[in-house]
Amino acid sequence: MTPEIESKLFQKYPKIFRNDGDNSDGGLWGIECDDGWYDLLDRLCSTIQNHVDFAVRNAALTDEERVDLQVVAQQVKSKFGGLRFYSHGGDVATDGMIRMAESMSYCVCEFCGNKAHRQTIGTWIYTACDPCYESRVWRKVADEKS
Repeated sequence: MTPEIESKLFQKYPKIFRNDGDNSDGGLWGIECDDGWYDLLDRLCSTIQNHVDFAVRNAALTDEERVDLQVVAQQVKSKFGGLRFYSHGGDVATDGMIRMAESMSYCVCEFCGNKAHRQTIGTWIYTACDPCYESRVWRKVADEKS
């Protein structure tokens, strides 16, 4: 993901994308997918944070339970053509939200956000629309020839 787009998510969801400057505890290093999944990640994070904020406000939770409920991203990437959102915290509802977004990623072009399907370029598997796939195939073929 480009630094500008990634920064938008980090600024909109500081509780999910914490960055204390020290990644020794397995903190998030960055989002390792292309910009086409921005809307998918934005909706996922918005839904998660709304759920967590509502639950924290309206439930009789201990301080420890409130801290444990906050979802914190540890790794966000593309793997085998699908979104992977690894995190800690949350509950059954947030786990379901994450699984749903990961499942939906197989229908959304990772590069432009349009409707897509899984495709391969060499040994790499992508979820891409036909125009993005074709532009990448030609780029890869050109790179291999040079």
